[in-house]
Amino acid sequence: MEMVDKIVVGRYVATLDSLNRVIPRGAIAIKDGVIVNVGEYNDVKKRYRADEVVERLNHIIMPGLVNCHVHTAVPA
Repeated sequence: MEMVDKIVVGRYVATLDSLNRVIPRGAIAIKDGVIVNVGEYNDVKKRYRADEVVERLNHIIMPGLVNCHVHTAVPA
């Protein structure tokens, strides 16, 4: 069993991968600030052990979205 820093568990994990998968009771394994695995919680917990498990069972976990647009005519 591989050690990771953190496992985040949610009611749903939206992957935004090429298949646009939404994983019910999904989990994300994180090591050294890098996502090393995303999948169903039961599969992730069989493969990884974590110092910290964050359970957000009433939440959707999804990648952060950043609004990068600018208004060039508006002074900063």
